[in-house]
Amino acid sequence: MLQAPRLSARMLSLATALCVLVGCGEVEKAVENAQQASKDSQWVDDLKVLGLLWHNYHDAHAVGPAGWDECLRFAQENGQDAAAIQRLRDAGFDVRWGVNFRDVREGLANTVLAQAPDNDVHLFFDGSVQRFDPAFHTLDRPVARQRTAPANASSGGFNKRPTINDVPRPEGTAVTKETKPATDTSLWLYHQKQGKWVEARVHTTFPNGTIAVAYPTSGGVERHDHVRPDEYERLVLKPEPPTSEVADDSPGPANTTDPRRPAGTPVTDETPLKTNTNVFVKSQGEWSEGVVRKPDADGGVLVQIGELQFGKSGPAPRTETVDRSSLIIPSKNTAAPATGGFGNTSKQPAKGGFGSTSTEPLSEPPGPRVTSDTKLKKNTRVHVNAGGRWVKAIVVVALKTGKVRVRHLEVNAGTVELVSRDRIALTDAKAAKED
Repeated sequence: MLQAPRLSARMLSLATALCVLVGCGEVEKAVENAQQASKDSQWVDDLKVLGLLWHNYHDAHAVGPAGWDECLRFAQENGQDAAAIQRLRDAGFDVRWGVNFRDVREGLANTVLAQAPDNDVHLFFDGSVQRFDPAFHTLDRPVARQRTAPANASSGGFNKRPTINDVPRPEGTAVTKETKPATDTSLWLYHQKQGKWVEARVHTTFPNGTIAVAYPTSGGVERHDHVRPDEYERLVLKPEPPTSEVADDSPGPANTTDPRRPAGTPVTDETPLKTNTNVFVKSQGEWSEGVVRKPDADGGVLVQIGELQFGKSGPAPRTETVDRSSLIIPSKNTAAPATGGFGNTSKQPAKGGFGSTSTEPLSEPPGPRVTSDTKLKKNTRVHVNAGGRWVKAIVVVALKTGKVRVRHLEVNAGTVELVSRDRIALTDAKAAKED
């Protein structure tokens, strides 16, 4: 009969230890495999997230996110076509993709998708070459500058516009191609270098849709920024302040919603309007003094705004066609303000002065009206119609174009203004000299 050999206690201990070691090795290997699989899964998830971000950005902006475009000399010498890229591949260069998902204005990006070692030459999809110099750039500070590549097919769809997603957007109406804001319209402008929204106004609009926007600097100098139609996201129209109708002819504002609303009678479709009627005009959310130039113009009433603002800092007088609902006829017992502010009672010369406290302004000239045949010499004393009020002035020079340059003697004394002859009357009938 065969019998199994008896194992000593020592042999049993050695066998047990050997089994434990083999099992531990398998467990450790399994743990390492699991960790590596977790890392691989995390990398795959990260790439999926980056891809999703890219596609979301492209869906929202119709272009790719901001990229970098450096060393343009290479592009100028070699071009940005597929053949040039293939030549770099054949030379042993790696093709890499640099893209910044952060706001460009925040400065150098702290990460890139494909980090390159020192002295490595790599190629972005936009066809530019950048060398990492260890004297200036280390692994923890890759080259990722604020300059961006143009959005075209050869540049991989990089976006030239800055992202402004993390900057609070001011309240207002978005500017679109259908909005067409008028000159001097108040709005917000996203300043690319400052990385913030600044107050601005429309300076000029061009037929191609580009809007020249004027904004003040800290030194008081006005600068211009040209915004193309594909950059309208940088513009927001300021909301107009709420107003309520004034139903009476009381001397002061009859509402608390808009305290800046002047006193007077609102103009309706039945209100008769004549040329040179003095009115208050609401334009671009602000009330200003003006004068009717053409009551039956196409689309509304043609008014001249800022007639009483000559000689002062601020926008120059301009004409604009407005709806009748934007006009108010001043109360008869309300004096016109001297500084453009409604309700100002500062005293100015009583005769024709803008801030006169007299109940009836000088509405008729003291002498005959000037015609195209009237000869005007230098220093001839005249009266000038300023918004329905006749104020004293003196002739500086009569131009061949028919207009006359005058210097005001009464209101804003010393101010020189170029006026048309139909706004001038002689102070004394004896001064009239006609051919």
